[in-house]
Amino acid sequence: MTSNPQTNAVMPFGKHAGRLISTVTKEQPGYLLWFCTLPKARADARLCAALATYLPGALLGAAAEDRARIERREAEAQARRQRMAEIKAAHWARITAEIC
Repeated sequence: MTSNPQTNAVMPFGKHAGRLISTVTKEQPGYLLWFCTLPKARADARLCAALATYLPGALLGAAAEDRARIERREAEAQARRQRMAEIKAAHWARITAEIC
């Protein structure tokens, strides 16, 4: 039984050099998408074939990371807005108490 060479393909260069493409896809899908834009990566036909195997998963993973990042930023912004509203309310309560 021979293994599929694409499932054992490793990153040939870059910060993940020597690591399995499948591992990089799971851990940093956005990196794999970026890596595919490099002329040096696109020049190697075997590497392109291996990368193509993992691109759909990388796209889905990167999209999930993007959604999580957007949701986190929206939650942080909402918390900041809420905190500012509380600060303003406390400030106006103090001013009103001093006037009356």
